[in-house]
Amino acid sequence: TEASLRCGTPMASSVSAAELMRSAPGTFRAGTVLKHRAGWCAGTFGTGCGGGWAARLLVLKGGFLFKFKSRKGSRPLGLPIDLASATVTLRPHAATDAGVDPAKCFTVGTLRRTLLFQCDDASEAAAWVRALHNQADTSIKAGLGHLRMEPSEEAARATGQAMTRRQAQRQRAHAERAATDPALSMEAAGLMGFGMASAEMRELGDGDSDSE
Repeated sequence: TEASLRCGTPMASSVSAAELMRSAPGTFRAGTVLKHRAGWCAGTFGTGCGGGWAARLLVLKGGFLFKFKSRKGSRPLGLPIDLASATVTLRPHAATDAGVDPAKCFTVGTLRRTLLFQCDDASEAAAWVRALHNQADTSIKAGLGHLRMEPSEEAARATGQAMTRRQAQRQRAHAERAATDPALSMEAAGLMGFGMASAEMRELGDGDSDSE
């Protein structure tokens, strides 16, 4: 995968944090922030529903947001987020629900859920939001053919897209099985209750695939 990042060829499986950051300065942004562990309560950040925080290494590259446990992470946690279709908010109201200073926080929202992040101070949060917006603009322009990315950025973008496509295929296959399996249908509909979803269902989501 390291060779793929350097030459810009697509990678269909995954990528490590070190590989994403082993490229020319200015082609990525990386740093550790706190991510709220909202669990299955998408959009709910109260302490009674999967509350708490976990350190996450964020890497912005190729128009995607990749999340890792640390710089030693061998693969992203959850799906990389295509920032061209995400909503980024500084000083979110959700931070108040989580009991922290909104000025130090930002959210990244997808169609499925909203992720809440907390920084050390307000200036760091603002810098992250600027970088996220810049990456979103880069992704949109590249998609329209108005911008040519650096080869390692193209490779990171190809990896994010490949991981997203693979997950979509798995979700379609699961939906087809659920159509003939009542147990899977109940689980997919959330009828088993919070905290009772199988490892397969958690992995089919688009947040952190770990349960910590």
